[in-house]
Amino acid sequence: MSRLRMILLFAAMVVSLVLLLRFLNWIPAAFQKTEVRRYRSIEDVRSGLKIRKVFLPSYFPQYLTWPPDEIFARKRPYPLVLMHFTNQQRGEIAMSIRQADVRDASPVVSRIEPVIIHSEENILIKDRPARLFIATCPAKRACISVMWQEEGYVFTITAKDSVREVTKIAESMLSEEPQPNGP
Repeated sequence: MSRLRMILLFAAMVVSLVLLLRFLNWIPAAFQKTEVRRYRSIEDVRSGLKIRKVFLPSYFPQYLTWPPDEIFARKRPYPLVLMHFTNQQRGEIAMSIRQADVRDASPVVSRIEPVIIHSEENILIKDRPARLFIATCPAKRACISVMWQEEGYVFTITAKDSVREVTKIAESMLSEEPQPNGP
């Protein structure tokens, strides 16, 4: 009887410890304000914020660093993920990918956001309507920006690269069939 009691006591302690650790992991998320925080990895964003889906490109130019050098995200009031990628040779931010909830009227601005739009046009990316912007980014550097909606998010890729490369990156983030744009 004493041995059974010891086993049950040990099992109860293990269960209590697991529950305590889950609670301690939940506390920061419960008190998280609407501010954007920096994360170390995409996995940290997924697990820490429980964002249902973080879209990533399957095509990635070799001159850019992987994983992203900077990742900023928030869950409330609306989910947002912003990633910055660095040009390996120049050591400067060369591309950003922003995934913002369609209900977010003022998502966080990227470090390479266009400051002057020279031209814009409607394009299709895998049969989805998108906007292409030829622009100038900070430090008077030419940049391309592509924006589209998918699965309740607005995606914006801005890069100091060619139209062809930026649209290839965007295409690699999409499945073949268009998905609903609801939240």
